Amino acid sequence: MRESLRLLRDELSRINSPDELSSWKERFEELLREAVEKKLGVKCRSPVYLFKTLYHAGFINREELDALLQFDELNDPSFFERLLERLETRL
Repeated sequence: MRESLRLLRDELSRINSPDELSSWKERFEELLREAVEKKLGVKCRSPVYLFKTLYHAGFINREELDALLQFDELNDPSFFERLLERLETRL
C-alpha cells in the first residue's frame, strides 16, 4: 500500500493540467477505497463515506476531511502531496 501511495505521489509531481489532475484524483480515490477495505474491512461506496471513514479511523484530521468533502472542487496538488505523505505512514 505504501508503495502505491508513493507512486501516486510521484505521478502527482508530473501533473501539468486540470484534466491530468482529474484523472489522478480518480486513481487516488480508488486507492483509498482499497486501503480502507483492506485495513478496516469497510466497503465505501460513496466518496463522502470513504473520507468520513478515514477521519473516524484517525487516518486524516478534521481539516483534511473538510477539504476532501469538497473533493470535486479540490484542485491543489500541494494538498494531495501533503496528504499522501501522511497516509504513507498511517495506512
